[in-house]
Amino acid sequence: DAWDRPRVDALLERTHERIAAHRRSRRIGLSLAACLVVGVGLGAAAIWRGALETRVEGHDDTLAEHAVPGASAAGWTMEVGDSHVALVGDGTDVRALPDEGSRAGLELISGAIEVDGVALRVLVADQQLVIERARFGLSRVGAGFEVRVDAGEVRFGDRTIAAGGRLVFDPAAAPAIPAPAVVAPEVVASDEAPSRPRAEAKPKWRALVRARDWAEAYTEMKRADPKTVRASVDALMAAADAARFGGHPSEAPEYLSEVIDAHARHAMAPLAAFTLGRVRLEQLGAPADAARAFAKARALDPSGALAADALAREVEAWAKAGQLETARSRARAYLEAYPDGRRVAAVRRHAELPAP
Repeated sequence: DAWDRPRVDALLERTHERIAAHRRSRRIGLSLAACLVVGVGLGAAAIWRGALETRVEGHDDTLAEHAVPGASAAGWTMEVGDSHVALVGDGTDVRALPDEGSRAGLELISGAIEVDGVALRVLVADQQLVIERARFGLSRVGAGFEVRVDAGEVRFGDRTIAAGGRLVFDPAAAPAIPAPAVVAPEVVASDEAPSRPRAEAKPKWRALVRARDWAEAYTEMKRADPKTVRASVDALMAAADAARFGGHPSEAPEYLSEVIDAHARHAMAPLAAFTLGRVRLEQLGAPADAARAFAKARALDPSGALAADALAREVEAWAKAGQLETARSRARAYLEAYPDGRRVAAVRRHAELPAP
């Protein structure tokens, strides 16, 4: 409970940097490969476990540690409530759903995702998965889906898919067919599928971002044709991640702002604004600018799943900027709009409001 979100995020960022350093070091010789694999594996397991532990108050038990076979993250991740979602491939389409009580919501429309889930519901193929705490992969398969659980449990109707298990759902067959509890095959990103040969033309820096080799991705991005950075919203979000995790956070706002300004109607614009607020608050030490970015995130999608968190983070940012009266005004707006919201205690603390 003593770990706040910025501390967790800072540790995650340092871990990504260490992983990138390990990957560069592997090029020195094959003799270091085994040690590096072990080091990265242990570091990743510790971060996954730590992230899960710090996001759920009042629970001391931890999830079993499992390798993540075939995990392939996209160029950027999104937050849905207290869950982290990595998009696998450019063909992946997701949208956040309004909170349902204390549970955040997400819909997978196409493609595949890797999820570190806490108090989450996921809609896919008109079906709902319910997660308390779990690390899992989910992909659309035809008109149905496949879920692979690496840690924790995922509920689907009256079924529970435990760690190490898979379930394949085919709407043409009833009921859903649980697959054997074996290691799942590698998830193939949609932009690498044989049916899309144009993926071969993707710039090297995008591949490095997908591999989370942030420092190398940033270096290659700077060498690449600038048009590749602004080719799409996905590219801009990937560029922002390469900058903020690759040791150059001051450059991330440029890419995030372009998404907000030039693609305001895109589904990812609210996420870009929310991420901009986090970068300015947690990495650049500009809380007033961060507060305005969080306000923009909420304005872009007032009823979206990020709206409550954006308002809560706006309160925090104004408080850290020394604008206590503004923070209190925004805190009262939060308490009125979300009286049972997950951030009520934090909002009151930042705005120095007494408990009811």
